[in-house]
Amino acid sequence: MDRAGGIVELLADYSQVRRQIRTYSLQDAEKLFNTLMLQTFFIRRMESDPAFRWSICNAIYSDEEERKLLCHAIIGAIERADDDQEDPISWIRKLAANPDTICSLFAGETGLPVHFWRKKSMGILYQQFAYPTAFQTQTPEMPLIPHPMDRAIIVQCAHPYDTRRIFTTSEECLITRTACRQAITDCAQRWFLKLPEEEGYRILNSQHPSEGWDALMQTLNYDLQSTEALIENARYCVLTHQIKATRALYLYACNKTDDPYQQAICSLEMGYLSRNLGEYDRAFGEFQYAIEMEKKARNELFGTHDDIDEHMKRRTVSSELIYLCEAAEQLSLSEEPGSCFDRLIQLAQTTGGGERTRILLQIAASCRRCGWFEREYALLEELIDTGDDAVLYRLNLLTRSMRPDGSLDSDLLSNLEAQAEGEYTLMRGILAFGAFRFDDALAWCNRSVSVNSTPETRLWYARSALYAREPLLQEERKKNDLLETRIIHRLLQTQSVDAGIQELIVHGNSDEVYDGLLLLLEGVREKELTDWIAEFIQSISKAQIPQEHKTHLIRTLGKVLSECGVPDAVFVLRKALKTTTLKESRAEILSEIGYWHEIHGQVDKARDTYKRAVSVYQKFPGGWHGLARSHALNGEYDAAMEAIETAIQYMPERNDLRIFRNLLADREETSDLDQAVRDTIDSVDRTLFQWGEKVPLSFARRYQHLLFDHENDIPILGNSEVLPVMIVAEEAMQMRNDVIRNLRQRNR
Repeated sequence: MDRAGGIVELLADYSQVRRQIRTYSLQDAEKLFNTLMLQTFFIRRMESDPAFRWSICNAIYSDEEERKLLCHAIIGAIERADDDQEDPISWIRKLAANPDTICSLFAGETGLPVHFWRKKSMGILYQQFAYPTAFQTQTPEMPLIPHPMDRAIIVQCAHPYDTRRIFTTSEECLITRTACRQAITDCAQRWFLKLPEEEGYRILNSQHPSEGWDALMQTLNYDLQSTEALIENARYCVLTHQIKATRALYLYACNKTDDPYQQAICSLEMGYLSRNLGEYDRAFGEFQYAIEMEKKARNELFGTHDDIDEHMKRRTVSSELIYLCEAAEQLSLSEEPGSCFDRLIQLAQTTGGGERTRILLQIAASCRRCGWFEREYALLEELIDTGDDAVLYRLNLLTRSMRPDGSLDSDLLSNLEAQAEGEYTLMRGILAFGAFRFDDALAWCNRSVSVNSTPETRLWYARSALYAREPLLQEERKKNDLLETRIIHRLLQTQSVDAGIQELIVHGNSDEVYDGLLLLLEGVREKELTDWIAEFIQSISKAQIPQEHKTHLIRTLGKVLSECGVPDAVFVLRKALKTTTLKESRAEILSEIGYWHEIHGQVDKARDTYKRAVSVYQKFPGGWHGLARSHALNGEYDAAMEAIETAIQYMPERNDLRIFRNLLADREETSDLDQAVRDTIDSVDRTLFQWGEKVPLSFARRYQHLLFDHENDIPILGNSEVLPVMIVAEEAMQMRNDVIRNLRQRNR
């Protein structure tokens, strides 16, 4: 299958892909699976990493042939935004929203268990990619403002259309922009599929922008954009929690324009960002500059003397001034605490109506951030008659912080405020991390740790530092640090995976070992893995730790390797088996070995291993469940029922065990049907019992193939636009039984 040619044509037809998977050998199916997974990771990053999208679009636009295709796609998107016509390859983009659906697709078409493909997916993620944790982290919600590069491409490609109309806020224009965004992503997909696989991995494992934001902004005639567009682009970056890009774009816009009002906007909005990051020195300068530019704009508009009307004279309590006073208080620049706010409140009282409410609310919020809670409370009491929800909510929180004697517990309220700010900044750090903006994530998480240090905030701070390849600014370690945090500290201090292993050995006697091992696995490439495993086991064997601790470490390593589809997993699990005489531990390890054999189609080995597990420790429900599955895979349904009943006896609360038993109990017998029909049904049955609670509709419909001469004659059930459609296992069994009853009726 030629990646640079035929693969694009193959993937342009979803139904053809499904048919092709059924005819492929396992080796070819795995190659196609790898291609699709690589593509979904590309789309994931294209849709969530603003700098990556910028770089890829620039690479596409720089190629003359690709630029023609891109412009053609943009024109098509504008002309057919309401027609629901998409690029045929766009089905991959839909599946990329949940990569597990690709595992279900391949399981449904190959008959191999879904867990087989999930392990393949995990193996690709941890063995081929540099930032696996980021690929699994929540991403920012895309704002309505278009991505800066999308805006630039639409402006360049949409001639002769009036692009100013496309960027308005109407619903029709939003639909058009969404269609253009999808068209750009689809063009990028096609471009990426033409690359050699090695180049694809290189691109996905690179950090963007490679030469900084200033260099990136020189691309695609960016300097021709209006200041208004540049400010909108900066606001896009604010809404996606980027720091460096936000500042770079605001500075670019500020330097481009001579309009003091626009310069004031840029400086003010940079001040907001600096304030939220706790960078009060920087915020002070930005708010001060914003005030100067606003005064300059007002003077240019109205003059400097008597022609400034009374309304403009009274408009002295601007947002810039409020936040400047806040920054001054945080830096202890005022002559006495609260004096800035005293003067602000006096000025605010000269206004009236909604303007007075808005200003006093802003001042109250600034007092809160400075710790002036009594002053905030007094202001809110003044505003209680307005009935504003924000006022009532804040008063309720302050009331909760009152002591029984009616005085305000400032310490309690400060703790609540610190917790709220810590959560606010941590969430922005996590979202920036999920968007591969690791330096931005580091700044947000550093702020979160500064105001509300918890094990979770310190973990995300450490993760961000590791991926950003930056030293830890807050190197102090806490007793309650998570194991993953401890390992990252050692990795950053020593640049040695061995040091991380030693940290794991010393502190790895808990459930956190799994996450710690995944972290260490990130630093080991596939060709080095076997040697690393041997060194790891040797280090554990030599360690002066309890034997149960050694068993736990080696067994968890085997489990991690198994989850990633690494064949060495069985070897490691057998090593773990030799380190313990505890019956329950031996049964659990044997069950994990049996599961490996089961999902790799080695049914007899799986059954024998599960039998060993339950013979070692009879009260182990997982072993009995595995034995029931292996019996069902061999068509031994009575033995499967006996095993699952035993499993339920030892753990009656497990719903998956009851579902499995109900499937066995509901099976219609097929002994009265033709042998060829029985063989077909039995082959589907055996895989059905491996799926668990959900089954792909395409797989369940294999039963219906027996009723129709052609696949196209089979009625469509469910929503065919969602690929693949999943149904509950009981519904699949009902479809099976309905087919059997219809076949009996037909034979009469």
